[in-house]
Amino acid sequence: MKKTTVYATFAAILLLPLSYLNPLFPGDYKFDHLWFFAYITVILLTWSANITDRSAFKFYDALILAPLLGLSLLTGISAFMTGEFKPFLFYIYALLAFLVILTPPPPVANQTNTTKFFFLVTLLGAALGTLLPDLTNEQGRYKFLFPSPTVFSVWLIACYALFIMENPHRLTKYAAFAATSLICLMTDTRLSIAFLPIVLIYTFINRPFRTSTYAFLYTMTTIMLGSLYYVYGILSKHAGVEQIHHSHEISTDNSYETRTYLFDITFNSFNQSDWTHKIFGIGAESARNEVIKTAGIDLLPHSDFMRILHDFGFLGLALHLTLIYLLSRHTRTSQVLGLLTLTAFMHNMIYSYFLILALIVSYTLTPPLSRQEHYILGQHNNNQHA
Repeated sequence: MKKTTVYATFAAILLLPLSYLNPLFPGDYKFDHLWFFAYITVILLTWSANITDRSAFKFYDALILAPLLGLSLLTGISAFMTGEFKPFLFYIYALLAFLVILTPPPPVANQTNTTKFFFLVTLLGAALGTLLPDLTNEQGRYKFLFPSPTVFSVWLIACYALFIMENPHRLTKYAAFAATSLICLMTDTRLSIAFLPIVLIYTFINRPFRTSTYAFLYTMTTIMLGSLYYVYGILSKHAGVEQIHHSHEISTDNSYETRTYLFDITFNSFNQSDWTHKIFGIGAESARNEVIKTAGIDLLPHSDFMRILHDFGFLGLALHLTLIYLLSRHTRTSQVLGLLTLTAFMHNMIYSYFLILALIVSYTLTPPLSRQEHYILGQHNNNQHA
């Protein structure tokens, strides 16, 4: 690949997220995306010296490109039909990032040092932020510089997952987990409580689960999380469980009831659609528009499984789950990030740039052994022919 082509792709990656970030407009500002985006930029620049070498590309990488291209095509057609381009931009961004990051061979030392430094800076900033005023929401929950405590907790734990890939000294790893857990508990979010047991398991194991074991774990996690609000709806109607409250220091929220109501709106709309819409979806952002029309308030369904099923049908959901699985099945870090990504689907985070980029980074930092062997073999052959 010519350098000019790669630099043009770099420029596209640099400019594309600005359509979503809009940092000049406070209401749309997303510090978490911008912060991780800066990290990706640093990594891309460290790889630029080797951009002409494509010998590391393997058939397995083509398997990942297939669902990425399929999702780009599906969301692109929907975007031009509905005028909602956010999902299409997300998948195009992921596709470009994957292609550019995949282009050079992985210089592991530079990237792992960058990953370690990035996590420590993030953790230090979050710790210092606890001493500053006005970094909590109206319920007194710590959110640092992020739009919500939940987004911040997801971000911090994803950074920690990248950090433990380094397999540092045992005490360092345990201290990092303790500090991450303490700050996440300050956010008082249910999602971080679900996240911490996942990263705890991978903190103590030094190798990934076997592919068959991870496939089973991935499938069961998907089924459990995808049916959570449906099961709660059944309990609330037939078992007398009318409400589940989550109490904060200042107030008590009724988000379980609200989420179940939003899920019912989305599910009923999808269930009443014809078979074509069930396969290909009703259209980009249609779940959100359905909630606005029915409930009279601009809210997302709070179930990304239901959201992508409604918007892009069974085909879109299958492609997305396949993409996450293929990116996450080989290494310890990518496995934990894959499970974290599934869990984050319970909070409208399917189009979070930093989660998909974290998966892509973990895949390329520690690629499957077949890719490494193929690259070494290619270098050996090149040396022989030189």
